[in-house]
Amino acid sequence: MVARIEARNPTLDALVFTAFDEGRDRARQAERALTSGAPLGTLHGVPTAIKDLFDFTPGWPATFGGIRALQDSSVPAHCTYAERMEAAGAVLVGKTNSPVMGFRGTCTGRPDAFGSLNRILFEGR
Repeated sequence: MVARIEARNPTLDALVFTAFDEGRDRARQAERALTSGAPLGTLHGVPTAIKDLFDFTPGWPATFGGIRALQDSSVPAHCTYAERMEAAGAVLVGKTNSPVMGFRGTCTGRPDAFGSLNRILFEGR
């Protein structure tokens, strides 16, 4: 999965932040839990990403959709969504592109901190 994301993301701009090392660590923990017979969450080992909008995890960027002034900021807490996803066993691997403050339906052609989403649709394959 990581190789596929790394290969496609330069043209798609879908993930604006990746935490593959953290994700690999969590995946190893998930595998150990599975083989040890420990209780498993409903999303045990499922890789997922959170939006760079109102979802945050400590140490990860929190730009609320790519606001340039916030490109170096992070929130020292988990949002409820990320906390619940991890509690259910999901493996967070990064943050996805979002329109600034969520005010538009697409991320295409916006002058924000990360670039446009779905460039491939307009530049061809």
